[in-house]
Amino acid sequence: MTRDLNAPPIIRLKNVHKTFGKNHVLRGITLDIYPGESFLIIGGSGSGKSVLLKCILGLLEPDEGSKIEIAGIDVLNGPSSEVEKARRKVSMLFQGNALFDSLPVWENICFLLLQTKRLKRKEAYDFACKILPTVGLQKDVALLSPSELSGGMQRRVSLARAVASTPEIIFFDEPTTGLDPIMASVIDDLIVKNVKELGATAVSITHDMNSARRIADRIAMLYHGELIWIGSKDELDHTDNPYVTQFIKGLSTGPISAEAS
Repeated sequence: MTRDLNAPPIIRLKNVHKTFGKNHVLRGITLDIYPGESFLIIGGSGSGKSVLLKCILGLLEPDEGSKIEIAGIDVLNGPSSEVEKARRKVSMLFQGNALFDSLPVWENICFLLLQTKRLKRKEAYDFACKILPTVGLQKDVALLSPSELSGGMQRRVSLARAVASTPEIIFFDEPTTGLDPIMASVIDDLIVKNVKELGATAVSITHDMNSARRIADRIAMLYHGELIWIGSKDELDHTDNPYVTQFIKGLSTGPISAEAS
């Protein structure tokens, strides 16, 4: 993936807060993500990674005073037609795949294209058969139900669906969770390959450091709802931030465990 150094941010967050009752999950997140880069957010359970992703996607509404822009459009306060236009640039690979078991694989892959009537059913089937080999699956998988597939195959179908609409931005929510190390590496390679071919921007959240190093250009660490470090993956192993060092090395002692005890 190649970041466009001259382009404005494709995603911009300014002072994003999110509270649930007395629980202040996001604490003033300010962040720029640029076209063509693979940006990854790491952090432990409860750090706010999924909440941040849902706020960007519009699945959760952040608190008053927050600002989120996608492709220059204010998706919190902009005109609904412009917000919808920005949302159409986005796709997602869900942690649990979120495939429809009542539909065959080909309809899962082309679900959005069918719903928006961009393709007729025969065209959608043919299109899905062309996409399946790009994620390492045979064309005959198109007629199977998701329940007939292994976990790794389901993740590949989910990736195929994520890229089918040729989005400008793809979000990946824990893309290797539940996969064995070999399949996780395969999925990471497919993510890099497909995102690069699309020329898309990738935004991922994970706690899998092997995956992070394979797919990321830049990495940020979220801790207690704040971004405490941002840098390239090459800088990750040389940081003097004790929270980041403890997390990436999986150490049982350090500032994180000390605060939790």
